[in-house]
Amino acid sequence: MNLRSEAVSLGCARLFLAMTMMVALSGCHIFFNNDEQIQEPLQFKEQNLSCVRSVGSDVAAFFDGGDQDLVQVIDCVSGALVKFAANTRGAKREGWTRGELSAFFETYFREEVNREKAAAIEFHASREASKEISKIDADPEAKIETVVEDETVEPYDGDWIAQARRRAVIDELFRWKSTLIGGGDQLLTRSELENLRLFLLKLRGPLAPLRGHGALLSFNRKSKSTEFPAAKVEDIVASVRSLAEVVALELESEVESKSRPREPMKLKTLAISLEQAGIKALEPAKRKELVQVAKIFAVAGDPDVIAGNEWPVLIRRASEIWVAAFRIQKSILQNPNAFDSDLAKVELTVGDVLALGRSIVDRHDGRISNTQIRRLVDSLQANDLLPALIRAESLGLALEAIFGKLLAGNSNPRQKELSQGLHIAHIERLAEIFTDWLEGQKIANELTGHAGFVSITQSRVSISSLQTKSPGEVAEAARTQMADLILTGRPMVHDLLDRMMIVPTEQIPGYRRRDLEKLNVSRVIANVGMRGYAHAIERAGAMPTMTESEAQELFLDLKGIGKDAGLVDIRSLHSGARTFMEGNVFLSVSDGNAFLSLHETVEWFSTCMAAGQAADRLHEDLLPLCGTAPLDVYGKQRIDAKCFRENAVPALRQRMSHLPNVLRAIDNADRLKMVPQFLRALERASRAMGDSDIPIESSEMRVLSPILHYTESLFARHDSNHSGLMDQPEVWGIFPLIQPFIRKVASEINLSSGEERAIFSWMLVKGEAPKTTTSGKLKLKYHQAKMAVDLVEEQATIQDIVSILASFSQVGRESKDAQVRNYYLANAVQWEAGIARGDQAAFLKTRELFQCANEADTDLIRLWRARRSELFAVGSRLKPEEQAQVFLARAKNAIQTDPRLQLLCMAF
Repeated sequence: MNLRSEAVSLGCARLFLAMTMMVALSGCHIFFNNDEQIQEPLQFKEQNLSCVRSVGSDVAAFFDGGDQDLVQVIDCVSGALVKFAANTRGAKREGWTRGELSAFFETYFREEVNREKAAAIEFHASREASKEISKIDADPEAKIETVVEDETVEPYDGDWIAQARRRAVIDELFRWKSTLIGGGDQLLTRSELENLRLFLLKLRGPLAPLRGHGALLSFNRKSKSTEFPAAKVEDIVASVRSLAEVVALELESEVESKSRPREPMKLKTLAISLEQAGIKALEPAKRKELVQVAKIFAVAGDPDVIAGNEWPVLIRRASEIWVAAFRIQKSILQNPNAFDSDLAKVELTVGDVLALGRSIVDRHDGRISNTQIRRLVDSLQANDLLPALIRAESLGLALEAIFGKLLAGNSNPRQKELSQGLHIAHIERLAEIFTDWLEGQKIANELTGHAGFVSITQSRVSISSLQTKSPGEVAEAARTQMADLILTGRPMVHDLLDRMMIVPTEQIPGYRRRDLEKLNVSRVIANVGMRGYAHAIERAGAMPTMTESEAQELFLDLKGIGKDAGLVDIRSLHSGARTFMEGNVFLSVSDGNAFLSLHETVEWFSTCMAAGQAADRLHEDLLPLCGTAPLDVYGKQRIDAKCFRENAVPALRQRMSHLPNVLRAIDNADRLKMVPQFLRALERASRAMGDSDIPIESSEMRVLSPILHYTESLFARHDSNHSGLMDQPEVWGIFPLIQPFIRKVASEINLSSGEERAIFSWMLVKGEAPKTTTSGKLKLKYHQAKMAVDLVEEQATIQDIVSILASFSQVGRESKDAQVRNYYLANAVQWEAGIARGDQAAFLKTRELFQCANEADTDLIRLWRARRSELFAVGSRLKPEEQAQVFLARAKNAIQTDPRLQLLCMAF
């Protein structure tokens, strides 16, 4: 036995907690004193206890995938403890001191090594003698020379470093004994040793079914998950839970024993202990901080100490976390195509996790503060343990909104209280959300059956009469919502490349199970957001609705998380309002009213997700030809604008081939030599600064792609003869959807219904918005008069719709320009003075006017203070209106030519 096997034994013992001491002591089969005064070493080999010497290697091999039986290990150790207790004693009859066991340990190693070395010498001598005899047999006349080597057996304890390490092992064992069992760290009593032996025997039952599954238990890569039968998952789970419960109950029984108080263990001590076993679990410092924060989160109490009564809690919670991870890896992810069994495992797993969450919140007296949660999230990120799409900063800033709105409800009278941390109410809401999702998944499974597919007709027949076995308000709401999503509007299905098929219903064969599962996920996400942000309780029911202001509020609260997920450009301050407009105009169920319905929101989200994937592929296609630096707000390369215009068509044809009307429009533009005009219109509709020559960001590609999907959706719904050209009756079918948006854009002008119709007709015919000048108004009046006598025939192609959207965007840019000029005219002197003295209010107003993200403050201050004399035209001979226009042009140029500000500000 050497130092390496000693470290292995100790390391494995850590995993079995109370087994630690027994394993090490059982190896000490040399004693220093006993009642019978026997002076010879105990010979465990003669009593079939030689297995003690291989306990460490057996346990290590078990977790490495071997077929070792831990029950046999337990029996061996138990027998060794009986033998040791019967034949040894210390100076005190009631037990053994730490010093005595340390001396015993030294004797064991010295005798063990000396015996092994003597055996080796004897073997060597016999081998040499055999060689000499062979020589004599081969050549009796040969001269024999015998070399006698000095084979003195040196004492094993000659190395003082090795002695110190062995003494440290004993000290370590007594420290754990004092922590887990109690009774101090100086004496091991006979009753404690007997209790340990009895405890070992209790482990036999839970350990028996685990034979051969050690690699699975430790998530060792050597375990072959594909060969593991999913049916045995719950058997393994039951054994692990039983094992954890035996350990926890034993520790709890020790806690109840007031005669043997248990000592708390500092995390620093724990770190040293693990290091001696070869496990540097608390290095570097950021990992130590994570353990401290996780300890507070899981069991509360002192972050630097694990108290005696906290060990049972830690054991139980660690086992539940292991169970969840094991089920996910070995059952849920391993069997993604299972029909119903995967849902059963998911239901079990989530139920267990929610129960764990309830117990954790209870331990914190009903609330875990946002500060504690932020510390945990920050520490997880520092240790690279957060999921890829989650960032600690964004999540931390959104916690109050998540708890107070998403998981509580905007209209909840306890909203302020619930926003301050994680409550039981939030756990119950998460349980409802999960139940909602689960009911949708059951419906998807029941509709598609074992074939995994259902035709559109059959899905609509079945959903109307579908009944599940799960009663309750949540289940009923889920059935109602899924029925609405399937029975009305265009089916949301995807092709084999996972692209949304935006074609008339009669061209769609049916739903795959994956389609319905994705639909269900979108439904649940929309449900959570709409119910959470509805200010009126009556609009947060089974079929929730959302106003434009509520959509904008949701966006502003969660825009950081949306940016991390690649869904939101944080520089745009009006994404919520734009979402409201898109949902009310472009979808198969859009109605143009004052509310977003659940169906509109689900279809919008599904369309945006599909369009975002197409945008990412388009961006990747153009990068080799057009990629530029610096990186954009998502950390991606930007696309050179001129290069985009020269190379976009082939990439668009490939990535948008699932949009037949868009593909036809691209081919038509190419045939008519109008591709530059088409691409410029797309840029004006999708880019913050229009068809500028500054590089295109990935976020702008994520606006361009949805626009093409939206226009395709309009044609799929309103082009009834599928000609690719909407004639006059079809065009006017769109007007009620766009009318509210026209009214909003022209909010400062009281337009009549006829004027609103004239503006819509003008944009279709002219491809741009009418001018607000006197001349422009007169031209619009003349156009309206021609409409009255049927002298205007409105038609629309895909490019016409894109041009209308580009016109709306241009009007928006001009409106923002006007806001900057008007503010300049009224406040130029004060504005410049505020910039000069570093007034925070002046910078906040600047950021608002130029739509800059929060992160732009430092750069705004740098740029504006350094260049204020150049930017502001105060005191010049120009007229005020001209000064304002010059200021606007200079400011835009300053932003566009500053690499950092280009990423953070929209200069429209």
